[in-house]
Amino acid sequence: MERPAAGISGVLPSPVPEGGPPPLSVIVPSPGHWDHIEKVVEGLIPAIDEFGIQVIAVCGGSGEYRGTGDPRVSWIDIADPNVFTARAVGVTHARSDHIVLLEDHLVVEPGWAHALIRSWSANPDADALVLPIRVGDSTGPWEQALFTLTFGPFLGATEVSKHRLPVPGNVAFRRSALPSEQPADGWLEYDLLGRLLAENRIVMADVPAVLHVQPVRFNASRLSFHSGRVFASSRFDDPMARRTGELRRFGRESIVIVRQTIGARLRVNHGRIGWRFALASAALVLHNFTGQLVGIATRRAGPSIAALG
Repeated sequence: MERPAAGISGVLPSPVPEGGPPPLSVIVPSPGHWDHIEKVVEGLIPAIDEFGIQVIAVCGGSGEYRGTGDPRVSWIDIADPNVFTARAVGVTHARSDHIVLLEDHLVVEPGWAHALIRSWSANPDADALVLPIRVGDSTGPWEQALFTLTFGPFLGATEVSKHRLPVPGNVAFRRSALPSEQPADGWLEYDLLGRLLAENRIVMADVPAVLHVQPVRFNASRLSFHSGRVFASSRFDDPMARRTGELRRFGRESIVIVRQTIGARLRVNHGRIGWRFALASAALVLHNFTGQLVGIATRRAGPSIAALG
């Protein structure tokens, strides 16, 4: 079995259609769940048949893939159960000029890949696209609250918010914006997206919304804490970052996050909030803010990166 790069223990290469690179390279990373990845990949198989897209599945900490998935998909296993590493590894195997990052708990709608190919053509000046996303009508209040807190400013929106970074598990990049070598963990998620947002090079894609399926229930509080800590600690990758400055940033952005979460809920729920959603959201915001303060105090993500798996 081919061993293409350090840290990768196995890979089945995905073919490139004759005449050039595939129109899309779709990366589905996971910190340890081949079964989750398989469900996402299943929805992408028709686009391999119809358009010749490349699909790359990267799983950390679960060993070599031994399932019966489509052989045209690249099934890559890495030792580290870290979704940031999995994304970075996936990018190094992408052959398209347009690279998509998904999460391992999404359902892709029919026509999604074709619409995304068209969306790139319609936005020649953009270097990144934010992809629409939704939850099902029967989703519980904890899942709805976590989803809205995470994706808030991009729900029901036609323009990208200037006050929040897009969620890295639901974006597409132009290859020209990426480095030729494997990026460091977190570079795609924070450094690149931050720079592109500041330079107005990110737009909302006009594509069918993917369905977000993450039945976490009360575990949402734990995930919200760890997400906050990972984000806040990543800010100290900048050698100029100081705790006092990050505390001021936290104070400003905390108000923005609350307003964006409420605004998103009203947009997508017919102007209603609902008391169950309000209680769950308050708990998640508290946990997220606590995680951020811990990240600022320690300057380290600690076990939070692994916990997000």
